[in-house]
Amino acid sequence: MGAREETFLTNFYHNYHGKLFLHAYAILKDRSNAEVAVQEAYLVAWRKIDEFMNHENPLAWMKRVIEHTSLHILRELGRTKAVLIPLEELTPNKEPTTIEHSDFELREQCLQIISKEEFYFFLRI
Repeated sequence: MGAREETFLTNFYHNYHGKLFLHAYAILKDRSNAEVAVQEAYLVAWRKIDEFMNHENPLAWMKRVIEHTSLHILRELGRTKAVLIPLEELTPNKEPTTIEHSDFELREQCLQIISKEEFYFFLRI
Protein backbone atom coordinates (compact mmCIF):
# COMPACT_ATOMS: atom_id res chain seq x y z
CA MET A 1 0.00 0.00 0.00
CA GLY A 2 1.36 3.34 -1.01
CA ALA A 3 1.31 6.65 0.83
CA ARG A 4 -1.75 7.81 -1.14
CA GLU A 5 -3.79 4.75 -0.13
CA GLU A 6 -2.61 4.94 3.46
CA THR A 7 -3.59 8.61 3.70
CA PHE A 8 -7.01 7.89 2.18
CA LEU A 9 -7.67 5.02 4.61
CA THR A 10 -6.45 7.03 7.61
CA ASN A 11 -8.61 10.05 6.72
CA PHE A 12 -11.60 7.82 6.06
CA TYR A 13 -11.14 6.16 9.46
CA HIS A 14 -10.95 9.48 11.30
CA ASN A 15 -13.98 10.89 9.46
CA TYR A 16 -16.34 7.92 9.55
CA HIS A 17 -15.34 5.45 12.24
CA GLY A 18 -18.08 6.59 14.63
CA LYS A 19 -20.80 6.34 11.99
CA LEU A 20 -19.59 2.91 10.92
CA PHE A 21 -19.55 1.65 14.49
CA LEU A 22 -23.13 2.87 15.03
CA HIS A 23 -24.18 1.17 11.79
CA ALA A 24 -22.72 -2.15 12.98
CA TYR A 25 -24.17 -1.70 16.46
CA ALA A 26 -27.65 -1.09 15.03
CA ILE A 27 -27.45 -4.49 13.35
CA LEU A 28 -25.70 -6.51 16.07
CA LYS A 29 -26.98 -4.85 19.27
CA ASP A 30 -23.66 -5.68 20.94
CA ARG A 31 -20.67 -3.40 21.39
CA SER A 32 -17.91 -6.00 21.12
CA ASN A 33 -19.43 -7.67 18.06
CA ALA A 34 -19.91 -4.25 16.43
CA GLU A 35 -16.23 -3.48 17.02
CA VAL A 36 -15.28 -6.81 15.43
CA ALA A 37 -17.51 -6.11 12.42
CA VAL A 38 -15.93 -2.70 11.86
CA GLN A 39 -12.41 -4.09 12.21
CA GLU A 40 -13.20 -6.86 9.73
CA ALA A 41 -14.62 -4.29 7.32
CA TYR A 42 -11.42 -2.25 7.50
CA LEU A 43 -9.45 -5.41 6.71
CA VAL A 44 -11.59 -5.93 3.63
CA ALA A 45 -11.07 -2.29 2.65
CA TRP A 46 -7.32 -2.67 3.09
CA ARG A 47 -7.26 -5.85 0.97
CA LYS A 48 -9.41 -4.23 -1.75
CA ILE A 49 -8.02 -0.73 -1.41
CA ASP A 50 -8.26 0.10 -5.14
CA GLU A 51 -11.93 -0.90 -5.31
CA PHE A 52 -12.64 0.94 -2.06
CA MET A 53 -10.88 4.17 -3.06
CA ASN A 54 -12.32 4.24 -6.58
CA HIS A 55 -15.91 3.58 -5.55
CA GLU A 56 -18.24 6.50 -6.19
CA ASN A 57 -19.31 6.42 -2.53
CA PRO A 58 -16.69 4.84 -0.25
CA LEU A 59 -18.90 5.28 2.84
CA ALA A 60 -21.74 3.29 1.23
CA TRP A 61 -19.20 0.66 0.12
CA MET A 62 -17.91 0.31 3.68
CA LYS A 63 -21.44 0.20 5.15
CA ARG A 64 -22.27 -2.64 2.77
CA VAL A 65 -19.16 -4.55 3.87
CA ILE A 66 -20.16 -4.00 7.51
CA GLU A 67 -23.64 -5.34 6.77
CA HIS A 68 -22.19 -8.50 5.24
CA THR A 69 -19.73 -8.89 8.11
CA SER A 70 -22.47 -8.33 10.70
CA LEU A 71 -24.72 -10.92 9.07
CA HIS A 72 -21.86 -13.39 9.15
CA ILE A 73 -21.37 -12.70 12.87
CA LEU A 74 -25.11 -13.19 13.50
CA ARG A 75 -25.05 -16.52 11.65
CA GLU A 76 -22.10 -17.68 13.74
CA LEU A 77 -23.87 -16.62 16.94
CA GLY A 78 -26.96 -18.57 15.82
CA ARG A 79 -24.86 -21.69 15.24
CA THR A 80 -23.29 -21.33 18.66
CA LYS A 81 -26.69 -21.00 20.32
CA ALA A 82 -27.90 -24.12 18.52
CA VAL A 83 -24.98 -26.10 19.93
CA LEU A 84 -25.11 -24.77 23.48
CA ILE A 85 -28.15 -26.26 25.18
CA PRO A 86 -29.11 -25.08 28.67
CA LEU A 87 -28.80 -27.71 31.39
CA GLU A 88 -32.48 -27.24 32.21
CA GLU A 89 -33.40 -28.55 28.76
CA LEU A 90 -31.21 -31.62 29.21
CA THR A 91 -32.83 -32.48 32.54
CA PRO A 92 -36.23 -30.77 32.56
CA ASN A 93 -37.57 -32.12 35.88
CA LYS A 94 -34.43 -31.99 37.99
CA GLU A 95 -32.76 -29.23 39.88
CA PRO A 96 -29.18 -28.67 38.71
CA THR A 97 -27.85 -29.64 42.13
CA THR A 98 -29.54 -33.08 41.98
CA ILE A 99 -28.02 -34.11 38.65
CA GLU A 100 -25.55 -36.95 38.93
CA HIS A 101 -22.03 -35.91 38.10
CA SER A 102 -21.39 -38.94 35.96
CA ASP A 103 -19.96 -38.14 32.53
CA PHE A 104 -21.67 -41.22 31.14
CA GLU A 105 -25.12 -40.06 32.29
CA LEU A 106 -24.60 -36.57 30.94
CA ARG A 107 -23.41 -38.01 27.62
CA GLU A 108 -26.48 -40.23 27.36
CA GLN A 109 -28.81 -37.35 28.17
CA CYS A 110 -27.14 -35.18 25.53
CA LEU A 111 -27.41 -37.89 22.89
CA GLN A 112 -31.15 -38.17 23.52
CA ILE A 113 -31.55 -34.53 22.50
CA ILE A 114 -28.89 -33.84 19.88
CA SER A 115 -27.21 -35.90 17.16
CA LYS A 116 -23.86 -37.62 17.64
CA GLU A 117 -22.24 -35.15 15.22
CA GLU A 118 -23.52 -32.16 17.21
CA PHE A 119 -22.42 -33.81 20.44
CA TYR A 120 -18.88 -34.45 19.17
CA PHE A 121 -18.73 -30.88 17.89
CA PHE A 122 -19.75 -29.74 21.37
CA LEU A 123 -16.97 -31.85 22.91
CA ARG A 124 -14.41 -30.23 20.64
CA ILE A 125 -15.47 -26.81 21.89
